[in-house]
Amino acid sequence: MKQFTIIQLILLVMLLGACNRSDFEHKFDQLPDERLQTNISNLKQILIGAEHGWLMTYFMGDDIEYAIYSIARFNDNQTVGLLSAEIEEETVSEYTILAEADLELVFNTYNSNLTAYARPNQMRPNGYGTDIEFNVVSVQADRIELEGKVYKGKMYLRKATEAENDLSILPINVERLNKQRTARYMALTITKGLGATADHPKQIGMDCSTYARVAEVSFNHEGAFTQTRKNIFFTHDGFGLSSSVEIGKDSIQYFKYNEAEERYELDHPTMEGYLNCAKLPVYFVAGMYDELMDHFSMKLTRASGKMWDTYIAMKKANMNIKSFVVTTDYKRRIPLFDEDGNPVIDDGNMHDYELGDHLGEGFLFSFHAYEQFYFYYVPMEVQKIEEDRVRFIRKEGEFCTEDKTDPTIGTTIKNSPEFQAFVNYLCNEEGWLIQKTQEYGIIDFDFYSLENPDNYFYSRLY
Repeated sequence: MKQFTIIQLILLVMLLGACNRSDFEHKFDQLPDERLQTNISNLKQILIGAEHGWLMTYFMGDDIEYAIYSIARFNDNQTVGLLSAEIEEETVSEYTILAEADLELVFNTYNSNLTAYARPNQMRPNGYGTDIEFNVVSVQADRIELEGKVYKGKMYLRKATEAENDLSILPINVERLNKQRTARYMALTITKGLGATADHPKQIGMDCSTYARVAEVSFNHEGAFTQTRKNIFFTHDGFGLSSSVEIGKDSIQYFKYNEAEERYELDHPTMEGYLNCAKLPVYFVAGMYDELMDHFSMKLTRASGKMWDTYIAMKKANMNIKSFVVTTDYKRRIPLFDEDGNPVIDDGNMHDYELGDHLGEGFLFSFHAYEQFYFYYVPMEVQKIEEDRVRFIRKEGEFCTEDKTDPTIGTTIKNSPEFQAFVNYLCNEEGWLIQKTQEYGIIDFDFYSLENPDNYFYSRLY
């Protein structure tokens, strides 16, 4: 039995050895090198076989929010022509197809519509996240997906139609978005999806700039505030974003133009919505109320509309008042004098002071343009409506620093109808939107009337 087993093993080895090269080729059809060459040839035939070229959408990698939309025509002589709305004529360069670990499409000479974005500069030493070598992810007869080898950007090729070779609609779509912007803020009003209905829509901020080709997206969802910036690229149907905006379990990225309604609408399989404009942002900036309450003194620097009219009328009727200050966590400033009665000057060449009584929140009407030593004070409460919206509530306890020396000053201000009109306007029921800006270390708080945002005032930390 043992001898029979050994003989069987010898026969098995002999049979395996009989499997020659020709049997291997028959089993696998082609040798590995031949299969690679076939794959290269097949991809090339698909690329050059598109009668009207390919609609190419390329989303750059390396965390760069930018996208390219163009027509690509691959030729048998290893050249590719790229046509975009940004450059009037088609730009031609060379391409090659390689097969290393994966099948690759390489744009191996300069092209203004693509490889220009790969060139390094001072701001971006590695360029703008643009690859020139792409791994082929999937190939279908009318659709090809590729991924950049280095920056992992996504390129999608779809067979173009004859009509899509005409890119003249793209600048028209740019102008359509320009015309739709009729107010300071833009919003996407969602009428289906995210729990929204036509009667109870959900709005997210989406300020679109055709000049910068940027969409500033801001929204509140499930207790969290999200703010992000996306590049806008224009398409035959409308426009898209350089990457999707994730909202809960849903995402948005594409918009189509509705000619009948003359507006852009969400292009989404399950959600519905449209772009519109508003005078106020439709989102709430988290922490803005706390920021405001963290700063103690904000002097009015500019105003407009009814705010300006009532302010000027109040000042004309009360010539002692030189400036107006909103205070929060405020302590009274007591001026310092030397032994000879001269003002003590601080490092900023201003009259120095020490802190006195805590006054808290209020309106301070100073009798000097640049100091807050002598004033009429109206206590108030800064009531939080939303994260970035407040209401001023007038409180009792008004006083004038000159009540002991000249009580007529305070009495005249208090009895002034123009003064009362101004304070009452500040303490209106609707309230104010607050926005913070900071430039070169200077902090400003801007207040916009919720009743009519055309009425506003700017203040500076003082």
